[in-house]
Amino acid sequence: MATVITKLKHGTAIVTANATDGAVTLAEITGTSETVTTANIVEIFWTVSGTNTWLVDRGGTTIGQFAGSGHWNLASSGISLATGNTSDTGLTLSGGTGYIVVKFHKQP
Repeated sequence: MATVITKLKHGTAIVTANATDGAVTLAEITGTSETVTTANIVEIFWTVSGTNTWLVDRGGTTIGQFAGSGHWNLASSGISLATGNTSDTGLTLSGGTGYIVVKFHKQP
């Protein structure tokens, strides 16, 4: 699978990965006839084996390191992570096996 990007209507994109992807770009999450200038992270789901982790960064700045399995739901609180929202998103799997799903809200 590596990285799969699903571009949904209403300014949403879902990125799913099971291996390291150093740069998910705004261009990659932008749909046809869409203009995107920023993309805020609103949810992250993850699972990873053993003591391994997923590291998520925006433009090289770490925004989270995730072990085990879980769900970080910012949207349920009415907030989003706007840090580095114009930068590439890096997804780094330290080892082992696992997957990560990142939901973005895109803005024109």
